[in-house]
Amino acid sequence: MTRKGNIAILATLDTKGAEVAAMKDLLGALGCDATVIDIGPLGPPAIRAEISNEEVARQSGWELSALIRTGERDRIMEAMGKGAGRLLSRLCCENRIDGAIGLGGNQGTAVSAMAMRVLPFGFPKTIVSTIASGDIRPYVGDRDIGMVFSVGDFLGGPNPVTGPILANAVAAVVGMAQHGRRMTVETGKRTIAVTALGNTEPGAARAVKTLKEKGFATVAFHASGAGGSAMEDLIAEGLIHGVL
Repeated sequence: MTRKGNIAILATLDTKGAEVAAMKDLLGALGCDATVIDIGPLGPPAIRAEISNEEVARQSGWELSALIRTGERDRIMEAMGKGAGRLLSRLCCENRIDGAIGLGGNQGTAVSAMAMRVLPFGFPKTIVSTIASGDIRPYVGDRDIGMVFSVGDFLGGPNPVTGPILANAVAAVVGMAQHGRRMTVETGKRTIAVTALGNTEPGAARAVKTLKEKGFATVAFHASGAGGSAMEDLIAEGLIHGVL
C-alpha cells in the first residue's frame, strides 16, 4: 500500500498504551504512518515510542530524572509541553508529519494542547479528551485545535464507547491531512484584518466591501474573546498584511 502521510500521536504511554496501539492500527489501515511521542513523565511506556519521554524533556532543557525530582507538577507539565512543542515544530517544518492527534485526561490534554499551539494555523491538529465537554479555552487558546469529547474514560484500552470515538478522530485528522487546505498567502493579493463588534458591524461590512473592490482579501475578527490574539498570531505568521 502506498503510504499517504505521517501523523504524530501525543500521549502518556505509561497509561494510554493500549489506546495508542489501536490508533496506530487505525492509521495503518488508512494508509498512514505514525510518529508516537511519549509525553508521560512517569512510569515505563506500555509500547515503544518513536520519540521517548526522555527526549521530550531534553528538548526543554531537562533530563527527565532531574525534572521528576523537582516534584512540581506544573513545572513538569510545562517542560513536557514545551519539549513536545519544539519536536512538533521541527517535524512540521521538515515536512516529516502531516497532522497531529493527542489524547488524554487533564494532564494529557494540557501537555498535548501546549505542544500543538506552536503548529501553524491550518495544520491538522486534534485532541480526544475526557474534559472536552467543558471550558476548553485554557487549553486551545486562540489556535485551531479540534477537540473531541471521549465520553468514556481511557482505562483498559478502547471500549464500545471510546473505540468508535477514537476511530472517528483518527479518520478526521487523516482526512484533514490528505484532503484539507493549508493557510497560504495568495500570490499578488494582500490580506487585511478587520476587527468588529456587533454595533460596528455595518461599518465593518462596508469597509470589507470596499477593500475587496480594491483587490484586497479580508478576514474579519470579533474584537472580544480570542479573536484579537488569533489575529496577532496570524500577523506574526505573515498571513496578515494590514489591520483595520
